[in-house]
Amino acid sequence: MPELASGGYGDARVQDLLDMRTGVRFREDYTDPDAEFLQLDIASGWRERGAQQSPDSICGLLKSLAKEREHGEFFEYRSVDTDMLAWVCERACGERLPVLLSREIWSRLGAEQDASVTLDGVGTALVDGGMSATLRDMGRFAQMYLQGGYFNGQQIVPKAFVEACGRGSTPAFEVLYGHYVAHYPEAAYSNQCWVLDSGRGIYSARGVFGQSIYWDPAAEVAIVKFSSWPDFINPEWTVNTFRACAAVVEELQRG
Repeated sequence: MPELASGGYGDARVQDLLDMRTGVRFREDYTDPDAEFLQLDIASGWRERGAQQSPDSICGLLKSLAKEREHGEFFEYRSVDTDMLAWVCERACGERLPVLLSREIWSRLGAEQDASVTLDGVGTALVDGGMSATLRDMGRFAQMYLQGGYFNGQQIVPKAFVEACGRGSTPAFEVLYGHYVAHYPEAAYSNQCWVLDSGRGIYSARGVFGQSIYWDPAAEVAIVKFSSWPDFINPEWTVNTFRACAAVVEELQRG
């Protein structure tokens, strides 16, 4: 991608984006008005843009981010890595991401309802957040991953990619996320998923305000939970959510 050659993402690998191991400077602080996260809100149109604030698009922001360390060194959650991954997919396939998701995922799941996606002022999808779907359709997505990417009589996502979501060893994970490691010693991050137990392959997808999907492939259980918490992130409630999911799995296994 020549437009990124001089930017922070210029020499990042796709796997660095998937595992959130890029070295770009981006502070994922939802309350700091000086953090780069505020720029993402402005670029996507979620927050009003002031006269002196820039950039005015998601891709413009991605091009502007500087590199502060080598890519691949250690994990740090950054929403923009997901947005950069979406841009790579668009460039590789020659289609806008909503079109790709509709054709390659949503329609093949047999979704009951259309999903909606936030677009910035030039039509670029915000994919780190801003997508809305029904609980039942997210259940279809969760079941597809539970079955190794297979659903509705077809392989939708490569099996090897899905299986890697439940494995991983993430450098320095415990430094930034010690409150999770205290409860999940084998925690990691892989392919855009939070690994809870890499030995057993238990993993999750998480969103702000309490959205979550929990997978236990060995138990053949997937759980989807929608929420509207008052806080962006609440570590205690998150851990309790996963404890509740584990309790559901245990009860189901008792028969």
